[in-house]
Amino acid sequence: MVRLNVMRLRRDRFLLQAGVLLLVFGVSMRWGMPWLRDELLAREAIDIAPYFPLGASYFVLVNASLFAGLLGGLLSLETREERTLVALRVSPVPLMAHLGITLALTYVVALSFSLVQAPILAVGHPGGLAILVAAALGAPTGVIYALLLTALARDKLEAFAVFKLFGIAGLVPIVAFFAPTPWQYVAGVWPPYWACKVWWLAAREDPQWGTFAGAGLGVSALWLIALLRRTLRTFRRAT
Repeated sequence: MVRLNVMRLRRDRFLLQAGVLLLVFGVSMRWGMPWLRDELLAREAIDIAPYFPLGASYFVLVNASLFAGLLGGLLSLETREERTLVALRVSPVPLMAHLGITLALTYVVALSFSLVQAPILAVGHPGGLAILVAAALGAPTGVIYALLLTALARDKLEAFAVFKLFGIAGLVPIVAFFAPTPWQYVAGVWPPYWACKVWWLAAREDPQWGTFAGAGLGVSALWLIALLRRTLRTFRRAT
């Protein structure tokens, strides 16, 4: 099943081009963000350096999960469209195992993109351990996106329409960044907030950044359990 998914990815030029574009965008931001800071300081006396962690966390964590979620969702939809689920009924491969392989691939892609993009960006990010923790917390959101895409879209055409809504949901951590601390935690119902929160605190060298990892894992687990149950019911009806 892993080989089949890899073959599907290799022939999907859109996803390959999107992945390359994200990396290119990261390189441009590496020099673009400091240049913009210097320009604004010189012309308007505005310092945007305190917002570098916000921009970096969105690009490294949120964008990686969006890309991985689209990838995983399209793979799942293609499986449904090709009637692979029907074939699984007479094969020794359990439905959960097949779905688990796709979701594991989604997680690995989200985690890998975050870990690759962070050093490319090289501005507004914390130390190595915090990057790893934040990336591990953000990667499950890619799996959540994939499950939502599978549940809400009937085919690939609808998937791209639904994906636009995911882009709006990705702005939740940005809005929360500017909210007062008590109200900021309302955004915690959406898992990417906790990964970004760890990133922001660690970038400010706040020693308490590690305490938010548990909350992020718990919220992600609740989303994953609920969506897995829904997706399995949908797949069983499709067979």
